[in-house]
Amino acid sequence: MGRCLLLIVAFVVSAPVYLFSNSTHLPSEKHVQAAGPDAVRVASNNSAPANHMVGHASTNQTRSSRDIVVGQGQFARPGKQVLAHMVASHSDGPPRHSSHKTARKQPFLNLPAVLPNRVLNVPILMYHHVSSIAAATALNYGLTVTDAGFAAQLSYLAQHHYHTVLLRQVFEAMYHGAPLPSHPIVLTFDDGYLDNYTDALPILRRYHDVAEFNIISAFVGNTVGINSYMTWPQLKTLVTNGMEIGSHTVDHQDLGIVPLTTLRAELRDSRNLLQQRLGVPVQFIAYPSGEPFRHGDVAAEQRVLSLVPMYGYVGGLMDGPITSSSHDARMPFKLWRIRVSGGENIAAYAASLPA
Repeated sequence: MGRCLLLIVAFVVSAPVYLFSNSTHLPSEKHVQAAGPDAVRVASNNSAPANHMVGHASTNQTRSSRDIVVGQGQFARPGKQVLAHMVASHSDGPPRHSSHKTARKQPFLNLPAVLPNRVLNVPILMYHHVSSIAAATALNYGLTVTDAGFAAQLSYLAQHHYHTVLLRQVFEAMYHGAPLPSHPIVLTFDDGYLDNYTDALPILRRYHDVAEFNIISAFVGNTVGINSYMTWPQLKTLVTNGMEIGSHTVDHQDLGIVPLTTLRAELRDSRNLLQQRLGVPVQFIAYPSGEPFRHGDVAAEQRVLSLVPMYGYVGGLMDGPITSSSHDARMPFKLWRIRVSGGENIAAYAASLPA
């Protein structure tokens, strides 16, 4: 009995202080940023409490007195095991085109204090649907690449020695001089449609390619109009297969015309919820319909550009009005993309790529 008491006392004395206190010896920000969804709850950055996160299943998400505030808008419960953000490689082996190691912890990215005067040439393609089911509307037809068409496009990339990479790799190359493979190219998918999981993912795996998926957080697992969207488990499968997750806001509103409070929530809550549920950094945003950069005024553009970095993003994906493969490191929130349209034959697809 005496020996047991001595062991208990020894454990209490040697245990880290932060397991018992919410005010001293906080775990480092590096460790908390690496925590998984069970260990870290993502709160809003310098604004609304966590129960304002749109689309969360529970409304009882306010910060408790036992939470430890760490870093920018993040808090973790004391005593939880800190889990690394790991992305397991898929069964077909590592991506053929990418030097990205899918079993590596994903650190949070940070823009340098001084943005370099550098231009990086990497085409970023924009997809929506991949499906062989006949499109129900003219709009969906224009957004839908067939399964056979998508396979033909990936085959073309392989035959012409393109290498698919992730946006975080482009970021590391642009700001830290990290090497990229020859003929790098990024594949992005907007909206998070169900066929991205049922149709696009198996084809990506077949060709050992990687892609980035921009998710509308409030639509996850739902059917909106004629479109069905991926579920949380399906999104987690994308992550475990080496894919990258980005934000496409909460519910796909025009960021150029919404009130300021709504704009903040669209930027903040989508990223928070995606990070919480998937346990990976979400630091790139695709502006819905490319707004306000297509039809908005300068003031609306500047309002969005000033807020995006405040909520932890390091890059923004455009949808027009310019089609380019050149990216200016001084403009990280204006990364141009090349739209891939439905019905586009392989010759048109090839012509859209840089020589």
